[in-house]
Amino acid sequence: MGDSYHIKQQFLCKNYCNYLIELFKNNQNLTIVHEMTTLINLHDFMHLDPIKKLYGMISKHCIDNLSSDAFINYMQVVEWKSGSSQGEHFDFDFHPYTSIIYLSDDFDDGETFVGNEKIKPESGKILSFAGNKTPHGVLEVKNGTRYTVPIWYKEGKF
Repeated sequence: MGDSYHIKQQFLCKNYCNYLIELFKNNQNLTIVHEMTTLINLHDFMHLDPIKKLYGMISKHCIDNLSSDAFINYMQVVEWKSGSSQGEHFDFDFHPYTSIIYLSDDFDDGETFVGNEKIKPESGKILSFAGNKTPHGVLEVKNGTRYTVPIWYKEGKF
């Protein structure tokens, strides 16, 4: 991991990103409203092969780039409609690492900020950082809908 974050371009291909967006759209009965966003928990879809594959890809990314002692606690697909944002915050102490996979980039603004850096959302990109130690948030989304997969990791015994 870099000084404050790690980025990998094209972690997911466009088709995989579109699959996850459609999974969200086709399962509105399972969505949860959280602050300014709407989300689904991907653990509810672990019976689907593409979600099992995603879990494996993220687990490998975690071991290779964050910590060999960390594991996925939970992950979601989150819809950020125009006007939504998230102020600066830290994640819970028991989540030492956080990743965000950007599924869409056909909206205006909506950058993630990590410390003093702004990260431009690009479909398929994964951003990882120490979420419980690094201030971060999301600037207001304008003109469009932002879709992401946030992942929170725990460390220690699984």
